[in-house]
Amino acid sequence: MESALDSSNRVSIVEFDQNRVLDDAESSCADEPVKQFDLADFSPHGLLLLTSDFEFVKANSAFFELTHQSLEEVQGRDWLNCLPHLEAQSVANTLTEADWHTRRNVELECQLISPLGKRKWVKIIAQAIGANRTTPGSYVLTIEDIDVSKRAADQNLQLARIDSLTGLPNRRDFEDALTNCLQQPNVARSILAVLFIDLDGFKQVNDNFGHEAGDDLLKSIAECITSVSARALKVARLGGDEFTVLLTDLKRIEEVKHYASKLLLLLQQTISIKGVEAKVSASIGIAIHHKLIDDRRGVDRIVTDLLRHADHAMYAAKESGKNCFRFYGEKGEQSHGKGALQNKDSLIRSLYRALQNNDMYVLYQPQVQTASGETIGCEALLRWRHHQHGMIGPSKFIPVAEEGGAIDELTIWLIESICADIVETFMPNPVIAEASKPFTVSVNLSPVQLQNCKTLETIDRIITRNSIASDRIKFEITEHTLIAEPRLAADGLKFLRDRGYRISLDDFGTGYSSLSYLHRFPFDEIKLDGGFICDVEKNEASRTIVRGVVDLIHSLGLSVVAEGVESQAQLDFLTKIGCAYWQGFLRSSGVLPSELLLDVLLPDDELDFGQPGRCPAQNIGDSSAAEQPVNYRLPDSLTKAIV
Repeated sequence: MESALDSSNRVSIVEFDQNRVLDDAESSCADEPVKQFDLADFSPHGLLLLTSDFEFVKANSAFFELTHQSLEEVQGRDWLNCLPHLEAQSVANTLTEADWHTRRNVELECQLISPLGKRKWVKIIAQAIGANRTTPGSYVLTIEDIDVSKRAADQNLQLARIDSLTGLPNRRDFEDALTNCLQQPNVARSILAVLFIDLDGFKQVNDNFGHEAGDDLLKSIAECITSVSARALKVARLGGDEFTVLLTDLKRIEEVKHYASKLLLLLQQTISIKGVEAKVSASIGIAIHHKLIDDRRGVDRIVTDLLRHADHAMYAAKESGKNCFRFYGEKGEQSHGKGALQNKDSLIRSLYRALQNNDMYVLYQPQVQTASGETIGCEALLRWRHHQHGMIGPSKFIPVAEEGGAIDELTIWLIESICADIVETFMPNPVIAEASKPFTVSVNLSPVQLQNCKTLETIDRIITRNSIASDRIKFEITEHTLIAEPRLAADGLKFLRDRGYRISLDDFGTGYSSLSYLHRFPFDEIKLDGGFICDVEKNEASRTIVRGVVDLIHSLGLSVVAEGVESQAQLDFLTKIGCAYWQGFLRSSGVLPSELLLDVLLPDDELDFGQPGRCPAQNIGDSSAAEQPVNYRLPDSLTKAIV
């Protein structure tokens, strides 16, 4: 037989010949002594032939190399001595208890220990041959060295549970530890506490001294928390500057207070970074298990509630002046900031009702090509009109949705609504459907969404189900998303890029090290923050900065969209320096889908909205303006196109 050049073919040859040998042996075992069985020396795996009583008969050369033994050492020895220091009795029991009538192979993994004490993982595949299926005449054991792959898999599993920066367990490992603890039978007879720790002023350290200094600070904080947490079952870093501690087997609430006070004192320190002193402290939120226990919810829900309540309590500590700890509001305990917590909980409940009652709606802000004045895309803006409190801005309800676990439902609702608008309003129009460049809708993704692979998969399924080409959707992320968890953000961006979606970096220039992201992440477009644009009319320094940034981004082969354009003078400057695209109040603050369609179809001089250059319902984000009817003149020549 010719040897194959590639490994996959070679393996298949070995398996074919080995099976043929086994078949030949089995067919001859009834009439010939089992010792006449020939084991193939060409196999890369160890092969061992045993009698039905597990006594050694024969082995190939690979077996002796694998076990570091000679033929003389194993000749005439029983099973327990053939494989040195292996859990042989357990393996033998597995073989004898196997139902050979219904199965041909038994496969298991175990460890060998060499004479020098080195452990090696192997996979054993046992095959029964001869006699009959219920009572084998002998066994052939294939012993494969899987040590490298096994240890690599174990290492990957370990890395998946470890925060790469601090070496602490991550969120997944912490949640598993909390789940296991809650499942213990004696947990109800003691106090269990979850502490949510957030550093005060960490953003300033990052902004003033750089992310390297911020990383050093996080590692130092991790060591501090660990040093005072000898009684803690688990200390973890959830991400960014957020840490958690799990305390168990406590008898009194005072023990939790004592621990939290000690931890605050340790974290309240002055550190030196690059020769400059900086003060740091922490805010701690605490959730207690025995106050929340409810068997009907199930363990998974209790885990979610404990983390969410501790997070809420941490925000109460922030609102109380920082550098303190607060318990999640409970009668008889410290509950400072309780009103704020109740407001957040109420807001989350209202948010769920709004999704069910369609109180949410989507507006679209046009994105305009500077040279032609044509609308070539838009940004989706989520709005909420509360039945009692009027308009609630996204800056208020988005963070609460993230904290309260409602962000996934909110995202799915938004994507479903955008897809419906694309399919029902935008694509049926030939101007959009037949445009040479795809008309794109931009959607903002929060850090929570980008780091959740299940959410991204759901988003992709919704878009695919609606038969919308991926190049018509653009996802916008902010620098904060990249700072919080760069590795997870990179994984999320890769997922989107692999499926053909465009990616835009929003609010460029507002963070510490924006330039480093331009080559680290796969962006198609950079959105220049409106803070740069507002001063270009009067400030030469601002004009120089904007011109330089636009040239830099263009030199990298990326598109630039200027945000926050509010005056004709600003637009004239952007046109002069070659900024290809813009958006802002000069065109519109956000309109309904049908009104955006008018903006695409009609040039400005053919529309009369009372204010030149504005689309209808320019202030629809304001509840008072949104209720007013809009009168505009539509040329007869375009009536059919719109319909």
